[in-house]
Amino acid sequence: MPDDENTAAPQTYGEVEGGPIPGVPDEIQACFPETGMIHAAMWWLVQTGYTDSLHHLMATLPVLAYEMSIRGWEGVGRGRQIALQTLLIGPSGSAKSTALRKVRELHDDVTKQYYGPSWDTRKHDRWMPCEGTTAGVLEMLAGAHVEEWETPNATYQHMDATPAIIYNEEFSSVLGMSGGIYDFLLQLFDASTKVDRALVRYLKEKRDGGKPPATVRKPAISAIYCTTPEALRSIVTRLPDGYLERGLASRMLWAYGKGDSDRLRLDTPGLSSQLREVVALWSRALAWNDAQFMLGSLRHDDVALRVLPISPKVKQLLENYVAETKTAIDSASSRAGTLVRGLNQAQLVAQIYAWSNGQYEVDENLMQRALRLVQLCQASLEHMQDVATASEAWLAQEKLLEAIRQAPKGLTKAQCYAIARCPKAELDAMLEGLRDRSAIDLKIEKPPGGGRATQRWVAIGGKAFKVIQGGKSDSGPFASDEEDAESPVSFEEP
Repeated sequence: MPDDENTAAPQTYGEVEGGPIPGVPDEIQACFPETGMIHAAMWWLVQTGYTDSLHHLMATLPVLAYEMSIRGWEGVGRGRQIALQTLLIGPSGSAKSTALRKVRELHDDVTKQYYGPSWDTRKHDRWMPCEGTTAGVLEMLAGAHVEEWETPNATYQHMDATPAIIYNEEFSSVLGMSGGIYDFLLQLFDASTKVDRALVRYLKEKRDGGKPPATVRKPAISAIYCTTPEALRSIVTRLPDGYLERGLASRMLWAYGKGDSDRLRLDTPGLSSQLREVVALWSRALAWNDAQFMLGSLRHDDVALRVLPISPKVKQLLENYVAETKTAIDSASSRAGTLVRGLNQAQLVAQIYAWSNGQYEVDENLMQRALRLVQLCQASLEHMQDVATASEAWLAQEKLLEAIRQAPKGLTKAQCYAIARCPKAELDAMLEGLRDRSAIDLKIEKPPGGGRATQRWVAIGGKAFKVIQGGKSDSGPFASDEEDAESPVSFEEP
């Protein structure tokens, strides 16, 4: 391991050097490190607009996974370079695509500054659009294979991998691509030794003695996708039953967010100078990591590090997760794949947190934050699977429930009718259905001076996943108001 005096990566940037970031909800703050590269990026990103802070975080993580992959770091249980895939979901106009564009702007500026005069678009710009046809994406990635990777401060030999970031601002268009895109992505995300397609033109070129771009060797492909609930629903309803659930869904981290209107503003002064500060910190942090490699510091028990080790306390956390996962699988077998893969995803995210913080061991604090994040993502996935496969009646009921939740004093029946725009009998059925779910209740208000009472439907809770921090639950997009002082992290449905 690195000597104590060399274990702290550069941390200084702007006015916020650690701790809470203005504009980021507490439940999201508890899901990423309090200092370091991710914290610095979030500090700048949340000032660029009203994009949901969870979307900013989930767009940042695949970029850092890519930076680790080009340096030879392996993901837990993969035996291949680290990679992470995320899906940002939100209503139209929630600025989720802005998260993708802004983190790319940050990453482009970082690579240009860090590599300086040696920066080459063909080599260093490895952001690749996942669009068109499967064959087109295959050919693009086939040409991205590297035997070694050279930075200004280190040379990583014996790479033999294909590191890249693929992206698309509309995930439903990816699922609709021709040429077997689903199975192709499964192989990429599983880091198969090689991924190829037996297309006629490739076979002919090979018979003629050529070398067709038909194989992606040892992929280390991170991905960032965006979509809306409506677009996801439109494509899923046209796919065979179980298409999405067959594995692709559980291999990605899903993040649902609606944006933050409190951060909606015309302009934020000083954004350019703040971006330069964050770019400078990222560049110094990358240089520091490369220097540790060249100094031979990245060793554990005299063995070169490729997967970050975890502390004994972290192992106990993971054993607790496994125990809770077994219970959840027994009661919800349809979620088994998601819950089982959640263990590896949490360890992978914790590795990214540690590396980006200049730590070469995953500690308890970082693992807790990673577990909270994966918990939020699993809640997002379950919610969106409900939306994507739901009936029109269920969607109408959810729309009404959301409106009631947004009204602090509740809604009268007339107000409910104005939102639902359906026959009285259907509205009564929706309200009773929500009441049966213990999501709403009827409140009767009697005027002080007498007269006709007012009936209002008020929200009292609903289907949720608990997000626990330090014994106290938080009001995230899928959180409950219950408290649980026994466990810092809960994976059970209330």
